[in-house]
This record gives sequence, structure tokens and C-alpha cells, in this order.
Amino acid sequence: MSKIKVVISQECIPTTTIGFDRKLEIEWLDAVAGRAAAGDTPEEIRTFLWNFLDGVVAANSVPSGRGKTLTVLYQICVIVPEPARHLREAALRCLASATPEPRVAIHWAIAIGTYPFFCDVAGTVGRLLELNEQVNLSQLERRMTETWGDRSTLPRAIQRVLRSMVQRGVLRDGPGKGAFVASSRRIDLPDAISELLLQAILVSTARGMPLSCLTGHPALFPFDVQVSAAALRKSGRLHADPASRRSNRFRRARICFSNRFCATCELRLRLNSSGCVAVVGHCECVLNGNHQS
Repeated sequence: MSKIKVVISQECIPTTTIGFDRKLEIEWLDAVAGRAAAGDTPEEIRTFLWNFLDGVVAANSVPSGRGKTLTVLYQICVIVPEPARHLREAALRCLASATPEPRVAIHWAIAIGTYPFFCDVAGTVGRLLELNEQVNLSQLERRMTETWGDRSTLPRAIQRVLRSMVQRGVLRDGPGKGAFVASSRRIDLPDAISELLLQAILVSTARGMPLSCLTGHPALFPFDVQVSAAALRKSGRLHADPASRRSNRFRRARICFSNRFCATCELRLRLNSSGCVAVVGHCECVLNGNHQS
């Protein structure tokens, strides 16, 4: 299968700023997402959040914990980087009818697509759980330091991300100090929410990867992401613009499939220049004459 080069014309999400350095409760995310979905203006949402967090997060000044928490919530659900705009819109639509467990996955997707730091912490946690069946805080901090550098703010930011994960029920405190273990089961998801998580990984990593690598990505460790190529092809919200094969532009699509792939070949997904998820290129079947539509 030919390699696919990712080209994203929008400004990339910054990978040098931690950003996600507050413990966020799922109820707070539900509240701000509900306002955004209802069509409130950014200023209305900011005012709502400031009042909503009164008495919940300490202090009253903007640089305080209350102000910093507001900023993280605001940048997850309201003002997102351009590459994450389609992801945010899809997530807000999914939230309208989602039950509690899928809501965890939807908010997870938005956080991954908006904050590379959150994605890196989640991915490192997922890898450590696979290796050791638990996460040790000191080991996690060492691995994150290799990527993000030796910053004074890093340990506290990591701890707050972990505490956010515990609050959502996807991690539990482990047997020793600074140890965490995964929930007893992964969260089952409908196809639409699984597709949202795949899109979030592509937005965060800004590179293409095979479908199997996406569904098994360590940052998705809390979820049972079972998305087949056949299911993606049949999805009502996924369709290809025929002109996309020439112009690489996709009309009202989030994930698009070229008919040059067949069900027996592994698919590679990437973001196109419009921030949508696309499959381009061709599978090996085309080369050897065994292609099946």
C-alpha cells in the first residue's frame, strides 16, 4: 500500500504549550458543551462559566484557579484550533442524544483533538497499562519529560489530567501511592462515537495511519473501539464527494473512502486540507488485479 502524506493547510495545534493543566469534571464539560450546542455566543458562554464555577473552584481573579479552569473549558468546547473545528461540531451533535458512558468518550475526543498534551498523557498511560497493568506516577512523569522537557509545571499538569481521568471513571487509584489502574472494563461505544475518537487521533497527531493503528491507539485505552472498514463504508454520516479523487476536497464529509479500496485491504486514514478525515491512494489489490469493489 502506498504511503500517504498528510497535508493540513490550517494552522496546526500548538504542541509546545501544555494547556490542559486543570482537573475537569465531566459535569463541567457537559455544562459548557450544552451551552455551545445551544448556540450561545462565546461571550455568553464565558460569563456563564465564570458564574457556574463560583464556589466550585477557588478564588475570584482571572489568573486564579477559577480563571484558569474557565480557560481550559472554554478552549475545549468553544474556541478550538482550526484543525479541530469539524471534530468539535461533530462532537456537539453526538452529545445531544448520548448516554453517560458515550459522553465520556465524546469529551475525551474533544480533549484529544484540542490539547496534544492530553493526547500524549493518555497515550503514555495506555502504553504503561498494556505493559504493567498499572501506571506509576513517577514513571509517567519521566516518560512525559522526554517529550515535553523538564518543566516545573509538568508534574502538576500530569497529576491533574490523571485526576480528571479518575473522576470520569476510566482510571482508579492503585494499590500504592502514585499508582493507578484501569477501570475493570472498557466502555462499549456505538460506531458514531468510535469514528469521532478516530478523527480526534488524526487531528492530534496530524499524520495518517492504518485503521488498525487508529482503533488500537493507546490514547483510546478506556474504550472498546470496534470499527471495521465495512461499517465505516456503510455509515450514513460518511460519504465521498466524487470530485474528491481529483481535487482532494470533501463535501460535508468527515471520513471519506475512495472506491479504489476493497474490504479485504487495510485502510489508511488521514486529514485532508479541509480538516476532514479521508482515505486516499489505492490498495495493493489494484496493483495485482484482484481488486474487489
